[in-house]
Amino acid sequence: MTKENIGNKESSTESRLKEFEEKLDILLANLIIPSPKVSNNIDEIIGLSYDQLVKISAEECSIFSYQLKQYAYYIQQKENRYRNIERWANECLKRVYGKESSNYGTQYSKYEEKMYMIINGNVYADKLHRIMLEYGAYANELHLLNNKLLDMSKSLQDIKYTKRIKDE
Repeated sequence: MTKENIGNKESSTESRLKEFEEKLDILLANLIIPSPKVSNNIDEIIGLSYDQLVKISAEECSIFSYQLKQYAYYIQQKENRYRNIERWANECLKRVYGKESSNYGTQYSKYEEKMYMIINGNVYADKLHRIMLEYGAYANELHLLNNKLLDMSKSLQDIKYTKRIKDE
């Protein structure tokens, strides 16, 4: 395959990915899901010390909890986007496998072996595989962050209830 063909395959993959992302943007716009207004003080909320938590009011706990949930919602939107891109690349890679599998290995070769032979021998498949790995990793990291934010939000709600009981 010439350098020109390789470049065309890579740019074709990138343009297809861009087209897919634009379709996702249109879908979200049609669903009228607004992007949350993310507070600028998320770092401060996450970094609250024990002494600060003791001093804040129950009302502040509720507000901080809500802000963390808003941020978690924002992170969830990003995670969903990356998961969709990962799925798109995976489905495209399966189509490449369907077309190319007879050209690699033998009829007794395992699926994984053939897939990696195709990835190593096909520029388009390699690009799709890289997209899958990259966006899958991003989604995993965001998933962990989202869970931490939701746990912290729940903890702030628990602290709020404790403060209210204590104040009664």
